[in-house]
Amino acid sequence: MQGERRSGHGHHSRGIHGILLIGIAVVGAAVTRGQDDIPLRPVVCFAPGTDPSVVQAVTQAGFGRAARNGVAYVFSDVNRWPGPQGSPKQLTWSLMPDGVFISVDLGGGCSVNGPSELFSRMDSLFASQGGRATWIARFQEVFDRWSALTGTTYTRLSVAGQDWDDGASFGSSGNGSTRGDIRIGMVPVLGNGCGGILAFNFFPGSGVGGEMVLNTDFNWASAANNYRFLRNVVAHEHGHGLLIDHVSPDNGTKLMEPFLSTSFDGPTHDDIRAGQRGYGDPFEPDDSTAQATHLGIVAGGDTIVMGTGGTGSSPFPFPDPPVSFGSILSLDADGEQDYFSFEVTGPLSVTITVTPIGFSYDSSTQALDGSCNSGNIIDSAAIADLNVDLIDVDGVTVLATSAGQPAGGGETIGNFALPSAGVYFVRVYEGNNPSETQLYELRLSGAGLCGNGVCDPTETPCNCPTDCGADVCGDGCCGPTENACNCPSDCGATTCGDGCCGAGEDSCNCPGDCGPTTCGDGCCGAGEDSCNCPADCGPTTCGDGCCGAGEDSCNCPTDCGATTCGDGCCGANEDSCNCPTDCGATTCGDGCCGAGEDSCNCPA
Repeated sequence: MQGERRSGHGHHSRGIHGILLIGIAVVGAAVTRGQDDIPLRPVVCFAPGTDPSVVQAVTQAGFGRAARNGVAYVFSDVNRWPGPQGSPKQLTWSLMPDGVFISVDLGGGCSVNGPSELFSRMDSLFASQGGRATWIARFQEVFDRWSALTGTTYTRLSVAGQDWDDGASFGSSGNGSTRGDIRIGMVPVLGNGCGGILAFNFFPGSGVGGEMVLNTDFNWASAANNYRFLRNVVAHEHGHGLLIDHVSPDNGTKLMEPFLSTSFDGPTHDDIRAGQRGYGDPFEPDDSTAQATHLGIVAGGDTIVMGTGGTGSSPFPFPDPPVSFGSILSLDADGEQDYFSFEVTGPLSVTITVTPIGFSYDSSTQALDGSCNSGNIIDSAAIADLNVDLIDVDGVTVLATSAGQPAGGGETIGNFALPSAGVYFVRVYEGNNPSETQLYELRLSGAGLCGNGVCDPTETPCNCPTDCGADVCGDGCCGPTENACNCPSDCGATTCGDGCCGAGEDSCNCPGDCGPTTCGDGCCGAGEDSCNCPADCGPTTCGDGCCGAGEDSCNCPTDCGATTCGDGCCGANEDSCNCPTDCGATTCGDGCCGAGEDSCNCPA
């Protein structure tokens, strides 16, 4: 990004996510760091509601090279703390003792000019909240957080037996033993309307490079959210101490916005990208198989997730608190590559997935007048075209590659069979030429290979009897010779249609499993009744639909039908005259005048 410039008008890119190239000096002095000799000022963090005229004046002064042909900062990667772009850096920090005189003209009529009051002020504020140990621990948490998210590491320095450094004059470089590269002090900010200045910080360099000064006149002991007000201000200021510039718009989503926000805890997605652009992710250097980050032993059923807080186990989980779209893995530059190693103890199938992490958002610069530019929409998930290789135990031979998706898409090497035990490697790299940071997630899953002699978590006697032994009832899997009838503990309760005639099923309610009904099978099925199968359907009763034993058209016409002469019963409308076969021979007095009867011999 050499040569990218920022002016004070219109929509402008934040470039390499705020990594800033600029010389550092106390106002009135000048340094040469690849640019003209120009007096430069620190970068200021404002409280919400600060007078816009003060913000404009201080910001314009801070830019230092006031609108020479519309040019403000020049972006590059060379003026970070010493070391190549994207390489890790060890830094030291210390607290100035009270009395170190600090004098800085912030511009716009704002300045500091007095002895540091850090210890007396903070000890007083925290007197009822655990004292000095409490507030120093909050500073330590800020540096720990930046270290957990980027390739920076920090060591606190002090003189023997004290909590402060050697008290060298303001602007003295770190000495590696009793004075940090980054020194922190506190003085009141002077000037009309300047009370909204929370703190300021110098960019990296010798002398005042990295120095942080807090404004005495704020309640730094506000305990809400574990002192988030204090921690976010210190984290913001040290962001400048890492060479990260202000980012716009000011919408309360990014730590490095010009105005403080406490709606989140520490660096967010954009801030992580900026920090990792400058100093790499926490696993740098990991640019070769010799420097590979080891993920441990992978077995069947294991899933290892690296970078994010995604579901799965991880030897290096994302540090709390979680960050939306956060990751501790990234490719920070063109030509960057990350190596990982993992061990298998025998043949194993592995699946490797690399997924870009990011979203579409506005990442613009701060204008020369202190206002926030807007409109530079980026898709941070599509910065780099991620590719992935699986490399053999020799560290050279590429076994498989996935590189088919464009930038913004994930890549997967699926179910690759590793033939034997050993330490294998994964290489993540890009297929395009990114000039910004691409966060990503790495996911590695193992599945057993049947026949390797090990019954892996994904294998059972059912799908791999060679490794897990013969299938038996009670082994937890429903094998080819088992069903819900003969092994419900493995196969579950019987249901009609499962192929076996189980408890509660018969040829009537489930003929598909139990076969067609037959008389004597215990159920009264279709085609059976109490007449043709009393064993299944029970004894006949009038009204059961069949004319059974003991029933006739006289005593059960509903089952046996209407009476007819000759049906064996003397029914209604029948008598010995019209049906002597059913009703018998006529006799005098039977109600009908039959054969051999007349009015003489049977007047009845």
